[in-house]
Amino acid sequence: SPPPQKINPPLSKEEIQEWLDYVPVYTITDPEGKLVYVKPEGLDDTDTTDSNIFTFYLSRTMAEVTLSQLKLKTNPKTSDVDSMDLKLSAFALGQIWFDLLMENSDSGEEFRLVANDQDLMGARMLLTMGPEEEEQIMNASSEEEKQDIMDRINDESPKFKATSFGEVPVFMISQMRMNVADDDGQQKAMIPMYLNNEDMIKSWQGFMAAQPASAPLEPSISLMELHEIVGMMGKACAFDFRNVMLMPPIVTKEDDPVNTTFGQGVRL
Repeated sequence: SPPPQKINPPLSKEEIQEWLDYVPVYTITDPEGKLVYVKPEGLDDTDTTDSNIFTFYLSRTMAEVTLSQLKLKTNPKTSDVDSMDLKLSAFALGQIWFDLLMENSDSGEEFRLVANDQDLMGARMLLTMGPEEEEQIMNASSEEEKQDIMDRINDESPKFKATSFGEVPVFMISQMRMNVADDDGQQKAMIPMYLNNEDMIKSWQGFMAAQPASAPLEPSISLMELHEIVGMMGKACAFDFRNVMLMPPIVTKEDDPVNTTFGQGVRL
């Protein structure tokens, strides 16, 4: 009979937080670094319904767009802060995961983690787009027909809807490995998981270019959801998440200047 399958112990809360800490998230703060919320349009100052929403973005670009929109408003409904004094701040994802994103607050405050729009779209396409849909798009007679097909693909996706908050797609190619030095300086092969689909594709191209010449290898792409992954990490599992690296979205050098608050407390 085959040997019993090895079951790996769950990761501790501290190990999960460290795993998430490599990923920066971006939000809007006041000059003192306190988080600010934006009230939905149409609410007056006495209406607290759905008003205390704090948003953390995985995409720096999306956070910058939100900040720019706030600064363009003549009378924005923010947390009693002049819109021109608002700024972009970066936090480590592990720093906010348990204390904010996973905490059920009775105060009416809600903390949202928002994925990149393009990655959500890529996830929906992976879930719903097959050879038949690809052929339909290739044979579309107009851009309007092509867009209609894309809209149908998006509508049929069971997850990662554009209107759903909190669902974060994670992309992985099962054949890909990345050598990383451990605490003893020894090289260890790790499985990279990506929050950005384009980063995964570029890494795969580099990975294949470094392989000995052989027949082309078709990538086996897997799609998971970040909250579900973290839930699995906290349980005994046959898959050892200690051999997995969560890869943050690549930020270009031009995007570098930002008020980074890694390792500091989040202020409300």
